[in-house]
Amino acid sequence: MPTSTILFVDDDIAVLNGMQRSLYKMRSVWQMDFAGGGAEAMQRMSERSYDLLVTDIRMPDVDGVELLGWAQRKHPQTLRFVLSGQSDSRHLEQIMGLTHQFLTKPCSANSLKTAIQRAEQLRFLLVDAELQRLVNRMKGLPILPAVLAELTTAITSADQSLRRVAEIIGRDMGLAAKVLQLVNSPLFGLRQQVNNPHQAVVLLGLDTIKTLILAASTFDALQDTETSALAEEICDHAARVGWIARCIAKDRGDENAVNWALAGSLLHDVGKLILSTQIPDLAIEAAELAQAENIPLFQAEIEIFGQTHAEIGAYLLGIWGFDERLVAAIATHHRRPPAMGQAPLSLSAVIYLADLLEHAWFPTSAADHQTDLAPLDQLGITEEQLTKWFACFQPTIALDDKESMGNQDE
Repeated sequence: MPTSTILFVDDDIAVLNGMQRSLYKMRSVWQMDFAGGGAEAMQRMSERSYDLLVTDIRMPDVDGVELLGWAQRKHPQTLRFVLSGQSDSRHLEQIMGLTHQFLTKPCSANSLKTAIQRAEQLRFLLVDAELQRLVNRMKGLPILPAVLAELTTAITSADQSLRRVAEIIGRDMGLAAKVLQLVNSPLFGLRQQVNNPHQAVVLLGLDTIKTLILAASTFDALQDTETSALAEEICDHAARVGWIARCIAKDRGDENAVNWALAGSLLHDVGKLILSTQIPDLAIEAAELAQAENIPLFQAEIEIFGQTHAEIGAYLLGIWGFDERLVAAIATHHRRPPAMGQAPLSLSAVIYLADLLEHAWFPTSAADHQTDLAPLDQLGITEEQLTKWFACFQPTIALDDKESMGNQDE
């Protein structure tokens, strides 16, 4: 029996017929419907539930932008993909906060099937239907008000600097996630994954960054002071994990591994940001439980949500089309990896170790003060390696502290 229901929408009948022919072999796996425009799609979605909507943008009457916005409001459980031409990148400001993934025409049957199958598999990562709906309807991650103000000034001033813009984006989880999602989408046709926010900003250029940042539909600045403070703590923690991860990766991997570790570390706690902003009462309950029982936060989350921020964040990045290796590493960053001896460490192992060491070296709770470092022995990490990583990491902290003091003096 079909396991997924999918609605394809395009006003070009030839395109719809072509999709039907190319996906014919999937009819035993997917229940597929085809609509000749936005109005027909709305009618079909009002009559039945779909797991995935795949739509063109430029259509008469009800276009893709209107359809996506309507689906986001009325059917938040449905994933939303855009399948449209390169020329529709001009609609970026309108659709960035409405779609989960961009696919461009011409799109091969294999590419389309792969994107859909990856989205299907994510349902096993986040099994709670209500959490799925909550994440699916998010148009983006909220960002820190001070960072948004600083970035808006940087991209609209006469003295614009790509380096400055990249540095600001690299400090905020929500901004970095959207920029990396966009640069790796088929809209830009890059042959390799970009995993460094600085590189992403250079490739996108200031005009695209302006479009992205100034689109009111893409981001919400955090308004609540308490939540903003928590989000800032999450971002600071992610930055330190990133510095540690780069030191580990440099010691045990190549330059590509350094970039993967940086991106994974920067985004590894996206799930915390989701929980603290979307369901803050339950997030506070989990934090209070962790403090009362002196247990790590992720263990308290299991008791409250049935899952942890790791799976929740990985699910969001997965439906946004992030690389599977990055998604898997984020989903498992609280799970002890298998012993690897002195073999090159996997991305999952690097992020796991960096997160573990950050909690041990920069404790902020009673549970952090009691961080169990026994896994280091089991993973074959020697005292010599730890000393080397800490020595690599220390100058970064000293520089950051110096810059922070300078900012305070200003």
